[in-house]
Amino acid sequence: MNKRVLYFNFISVFVALLLMSIVSFFAIYQNNLSKSKRQIENYLNVTVSLYETYGDTYEADPSSLNKYLKSLDEDLRLTILSSNGEVLYDSASNTTEPHGDRDEFLNQNKVFIRYSNTLGQRMMYIASKPTNYDIVIRLALPLGNINKDNLFFLIILLHVLLIYILVVVGSIFYYKRALKPFTDSLNELAKLAGGPKNYAIDDPKLLSMQVNEIKETLNKNLDIIKDERNKLSTILNVMKTGVLVLDNDKVIHANKTVIDYFNLDSIVALELFMDSRLKGKIDYDISTSFIETINEKDYLFEVEPYKSTWLKKGLIISVIDITEEIKLEKTKKEFFQNASHELKSPLTIIKGNLELITEGISDNVEEILLKTISEIDSMNALINQMLDVSILESKEIKKPSSYLIKDFINSILDDYKVKIKEKKLHLKVSLDDSTALIEEKDLHMLLNNLIDNAIKYNKKMGSLIITLKNQKLIIKDTGLGINKAEINRIYERFYRGSDETIKKISGSGLGLAIVKHICQTYNIKITLNSIENQETQFTLIFPK
Repeated sequence: MNKRVLYFNFISVFVALLLMSIVSFFAIYQNNLSKSKRQIENYLNVTVSLYETYGDTYEADPSSLNKYLKSLDEDLRLTILSSNGEVLYDSASNTTEPHGDRDEFLNQNKVFIRYSNTLGQRMMYIASKPTNYDIVIRLALPLGNINKDNLFFLIILLHVLLIYILVVVGSIFYYKRALKPFTDSLNELAKLAGGPKNYAIDDPKLLSMQVNEIKETLNKNLDIIKDERNKLSTILNVMKTGVLVLDNDKVIHANKTVIDYFNLDSIVALELFMDSRLKGKIDYDISTSFIETINEKDYLFEVEPYKSTWLKKGLIISVIDITEEIKLEKTKKEFFQNASHELKSPLTIIKGNLELITEGISDNVEEILLKTISEIDSMNALINQMLDVSILESKEIKKPSSYLIKDFINSILDDYKVKIKEKKLHLKVSLDDSTALIEEKDLHMLLNNLIDNAIKYNKKMGSLIITLKNQKLIIKDTGLGINKAEINRIYERFYRGSDETIKKISGSGLGLAIVKHICQTYNIKITLNSIENQETQFTLIFPK
């Protein structure tokens, strides 16, 4: 029998005995109590009958009645009360305390149990009034005998439980001692199997079963090893980093990523590829790293020598696609070059203007200062846009709210009404109540840059058409348009096209880069249609 089952049976029997003892105790207690109630009721009926027959005698000598009752039960207590509860006779006390408020006096022929201060123990009481007599007879019987019987029974039950516990403990001790040699032998087998737990023989007949269990443990361990190997292979295959393991120029392992990097379909093809492209660049004794351009992409190879029982002359190579990183680095370099150029031009003009004033070359100081302020404003606007780009690229946590797009468009158009008037533009606006879930500042930047470009690059007496309907915003102008060959570059930072006419118009080349970033951040779909020297139309679709 299994040890756990054995213990469960022992405990079950113990609990059953305990519950049976408790139930038996209360059953016997209730039975004795009921028996005593019936007994005192019979005593009362006999006493009342006697009093109704020999009342005159007992009235003169109540002790004679008490003697008779003592012959029936030595523990009976007789009390004779007046109709108002005064004690006329009490066989156990000389008390004169009125009993008119006692339960048995108020509710005659019913049994009551309570503690007696006179006798110092719990008593059973009952009272009744004899016919034709103005008295009440009360009988009392102590519960001590019932309690003694119950205590005796309880002691017997406790002895039974104690004996059972001693038998169980002794059995378990003997059981373990007798089977210890078998248990030790089985555990030695378990160690050979590398089992995760200690085995114990609960019954010599189970030896064969537990040996089979050890065998199953071995098989499970093998399955676990296979499973872990599969997990490792899966992890390696989903990694974005390519992993190669070589042993003396032979590919021992290659994950899916590295094979996909080089558009190969087998390990053999990979070995040929490595031999043709990387031979002479890797060393089995020195850690190295190098960048190799393959299929128009840049890869970083990091080579680490490794030797073990399964790799006699091994190399572990990680391959990382760094194409985007190189592009980003190039973009950053171009950004700083363009930023330096864009900031250097206004600074040169400002310096020249200030030199004209300080050296007294020009008398028109006010005009020079106005030009200087204009350049400072242009430089300040450029710096602000550069900061906007930096903030957008920082990927800080956004806290968007819902805004009516038309409120921002109307506000921006109001800010540009002077420029619109100067260019004599024909303005046509149709706006519904479409909304955008976006930060307020970002929505203003997005719309302001698009409307500013539509005004700035528009022709005199041209048209500016703004339509908003069902989350779709169209901003169309009849301006200079964009060369088809340059459309794919308009969202690059500082890019302003090759048209000299466009370059003469004041601008930083950052506006549309900001627009693109905002659209990507908030999943706003943006499309562009443009015909050079005719029109440009931006279409934005805001998520619902």
